[in-house]
Amino acid sequence: AMDDFAAAQLADGLMPSRTPSVGDQHIPTFQFYFIFMVYAHYIRFGDKALVRKHLRAIDGVVEWFSNHINEDGVVGQSKYWNFVDWAKPWGYVENENDGGVPVGINGGVIGLYNPMMAYFLQCGAKLNAICGRCDVANEYLEKSEVLKKNTEKYFYDSEKGLYADNMEHTLYSQHMQTWCVLSGVATGRRAKQIMKNALNLEAKATYAFAYFYFRALEICGLYD
Repeated sequence: AMDDFAAAQLADGLMPSRTPSVGDQHIPTFQFYFIFMVYAHYIRFGDKALVRKHLRAIDGVVEWFSNHINEDGVVGQSKYWNFVDWAKPWGYVENENDGGVPVGINGGVIGLYNPMMAYFLQCGAKLNAICGRCDVANEYLEKSEVLKKNTEKYFYDSEKGLYADNMEHTLYSQHMQTWCVLSGVATGRRAKQIMKNALNLEAKATYAFAYFYFRALEICGLYD
């Protein structure tokens, strides 16, 4: 699967969301899961040769997202299907490309892209470091820190004790809190509080997103 995704990567770094496939489909967030596949495989098997083989593809994913960082220093929305999860409020609106995207966000910024990218940059940094590419690893970590800083700056709502899905602070989800915890934007008492505050949000993690949601709860001591 990793070989097929890497082989299908476009020149600008964009990967398809499925491959092999008779029809093209691109979901930006799914590219991050390629990095995670390589990372999770290494954690389990320690296959450094496989990691080295896919560093070029990982660089492409990072480059594609880096080119979507706007003047505010946050990741802007792409022209592709900005799918996040099939959370109940994020159903179909007009056509299939509207489903699974935080409601009310059109041509703006999807907040969770930022801590999400920060987290997978950290995974990518570890992969580069084990292969001796320390300069690239440091570059990834620097990008991650900037995204974390700007996530805190633009998306934290101190009154609600939550990170918003949008810069206007009108949309909130369990998904945003999850990535803020996993990436280290929120730590300690803050992390535990946002995960507690997110329990009753309407935009809940579905089965597909549950793995990452459970990891965030686990970090905060709320797994039970």
